[in-house]
Amino acid sequence: MVKNNEVIRWDGVFENIFLFETLIEIKKGKIIEIEEITNYVKVPNAKERIKRDDISNFLFEYIKNYRWKKKEKFDCSEEFEIRIGKNGKIDQVKILGYTDEELRNNEFFEKGQYNHCVKSIENALKKGKI
Repeated sequence: MVKNNEVIRWDGVFENIFLFETLIEIKKGKIIEIEEITNYVKVPNAKERIKRDDISNFLFEYIKNYRWKKKEKFDCSEEFEIRIGKNGKIDQVKILGYTDEELRNNEFFEKGQYNHCVKSIENALKKGKI
């Protein structure tokens, strides 16, 4: 057991992600593998990301100050998931609340809207050093 283990993410309802976790793989009732996981790695010269509010506020500043194009054509006021990869850089942006099939079939967006909004968020965040 790790001392001083702390919750670094909480979805507000169900899921807690701890700084350190133990992953246990079990097959047919037998332990196959035990792996210690560290859910946060400090990246040199990058923005501190351990506190969720800090990183959300940091990202929002870049998005808020972005020079949005086609505002009259596309409404990008959706909830986005922004994933930061192992190298400390943003590696995925997607709009939440829709299934992959709904997005493929373009059921809820005008033609080009989904891609425009995701690309705009990516472009807004390129300047930020995560």
